Amino acid sequence: MSRKRIRIVLAVMIFAFALVFPACGKAEAKAVLSGSKINLTKGASKQLTVKGTKKKVKWKSSNKAIITVNQSGKVTAVKGGIATVTAKVGKKKFKCRVYVKGLNRNRITMHKGLKYKLKMVNGSGSAWKSSNSSVAKVAYDGTVTAKASGKAFISCLSGGKRFTCEINVAKLDKTSLDLNQGGSDHLTRSGSVTGCKWSSSNNTVASVNSDGRVYGVAGGTATITCSCGSARLKCTVYVKGNNIVTSKAKLSGSKASRLTVSVNGAYGKVDYTVYNQASSINKSNKSGKKKFMPYHGCAASSTSAVLGGMIGIQVTPVQMIESVEPLVFGNKSWTNNYKKSYKNQLPLSLNGISKIFTYYGVETRYVRAFSDSSARNDIVRHLKSGQPVIFVVSKKNRATGKKSSKWTNSYHTMAMLGITDTGKVIVADSVNRSSFGSWQRIKLAGINELIHYMFSCKKYKNSNYWGGASSSGGYLLVYTKKNEIPDETPDEETVIEPTADNPEEDPSYIPPTEDPVDANDTVNTDNTNY
Repeated sequence: MSRKRIRIVLAVMIFAFALVFPACGKAEAKAVLSGSKINLTKGASKQLTVKGTKKKVKWKSSNKAIITVNQSGKVTAVKGGIATVTAKVGKKKFKCRVYVKGLNRNRITMHKGLKYKLKMVNGSGSAWKSSNSSVAKVAYDGTVTAKASGKAFISCLSGGKRFTCEINVAKLDKTSLDLNQGGSDHLTRSGSVTGCKWSSSNNTVASVNSDGRVYGVAGGTATITCSCGSARLKCTVYVKGNNIVTSKAKLSGSKASRLTVSVNGAYGKVDYTVYNQASSINKSNKSGKKKFMPYHGCAASSTSAVLGGMIGIQVTPVQMIESVEPLVFGNKSWTNNYKKSYKNQLPLSLNGISKIFTYYGVETRYVRAFSDSSARNDIVRHLKSGQPVIFVVSKKNRATGKKSSKWTNSYHTMAMLGITDTGKVIVADSVNRSSFGSWQRIKLAGINELIHYMFSCKKYKNSNYWGGASSSGGYLLVYTKKNEIPDETPDEETVIEPTADNPEEDPSYIPPTEDPVDANDTVNTDNTNY
C-alpha cells in the first residue's frame, strides 16, 4: 500500500473514532472561574461567574461572618477578614480567595468594665473615635472599654474611609436579689441586646428560665448569669428557706356557699374565697350556661379562688367563665365551647388556667408528667413556701387500683392552698361530699392520698378547655410574686363589658363578705363528667 493511501486510511479511522468516542468532560475542562483572588471593603460586592459551562453552579462561602455569596455568584463583604468562595460544577470545584478590608467586629455586646481590642483587617487604621465616650471609650490602638449601659459607635479611619463597630453595653436591673423559697422575680436587661442565655450557678438554690424569671428553690446563695455576646451579666440571689404552715385551729370547716379562708402565704396572710359551684349565688343567668356551674364549674371555681388570693381582686367563678375567659382566650375559642349543650361544654384545662394567671401577671409552672416521689417533693416544697397548687384528680386511686367517689365520680379540679401545722394539705373544694361532714369548702388530706388520685398527661395538647384525661393531667404551681394587672386587652380579643344593671360582670367587683348558707342551695354530688 502506498504512503498516500495509508495516510488516507488513517485519517478516515481517526474521524470515525472521534464520531464514536466524543471528548469527555470537555465543558468542565474549559470551565474557569472569573477570579481566583479579589479584594473588597466592608459592604462592597463583587460578581463572580464560571465561564465555559452550561451546568448549574453551586456557590458557597467558607465563612458567612466575613463574606456571603448568593446562588448567582454575587459576593458581599460583611466584615474584615479572609474567606474563600467555592463554585462547584458537577464534581469539579473552583475557589476564589476573598480579602475584606474592615474592622474585625461589626457589633459587640459588652458589660461595664470589659475591654475589647478592635483591629483593622487587610489594611491599616488610625484616628479611632467613639460616638459616646460615656458609654464606650476607645484608645489610640483600638482598645474599647465599656463604661456604662447604652449604645455607642466606634469608628476607624483607613484609606479616607471610616469603618464602624456598634457597641452595646448591657446591664441587669438588679445585681442582687432576695427571694423567699418558692418565690420568684424577673430580671430584665438593658443595652439593646438580644439572643441572651440565662444560667444559674446552683439550680438547687435558684433556677432561671429563658426570659429571666428567677425562682427560689431552697435556702442558699446562687449566681444568675445572663450571657449576651461578650457580656456576662451577673446577679447574686439570696434565697431564704421557708417552712410556712397554717394552724389547723384557725381554719373553718364551713359548708357556706361562699367561704373566705385565711392561709399563711409567702408574703403574709392570703385570703382565698371558695365557692360551692352548685350554689344559687354561683349560677349563671345567661342562656346556654345556666347549668354549667353546677355540672362543670370546678375549674372556674378553683381558678377564681386562687386568682383572688394572688391579685387581691375577687373574680367570681361566673365572672371567670363569662368575662375573663373570652377576654384571655378570644371570643372564637370561648364561643365554640359554650355554644354546645351544657353536657358537651368543657371546663378550663390546666393549660387554660395557666394562661389566665399569665394574663393577670401571676407566674405559673405547669408540670404535666410526674412520678409520685417527684410530685410529693415538688408540691410540699411549694406549699411550704406559702404558695398554692391547682390540680386535677380522677376517681381511680393509682396506689390501690380501685375506684372511689371520695374526691370525684369522674374528674375534678381543686386547689391546694397550703399545709397545716399537723401536716395536712389545705384543699379548696367547690363540691360537697358526705364523708367530709362540715368540712366542705375547705378539706384536709394527706399529700400521698391526693397524689394517688392525680395522674400525668399521656399527650400534650395545649387546649384552653378540657381535652380528656390524657391531655389535662398534672398540676399547676402558682407563684405569689405579683406584677401589675394589664390595662390593655390582647389585640385579637374582644372584651365583654360590664353593665350598670349587672355589676357582677365587672371583674373588679367585690361581693359582700358575709354569706349565710342558703337553705335552698342545691348540692352538687358530682355525678357528672367533670
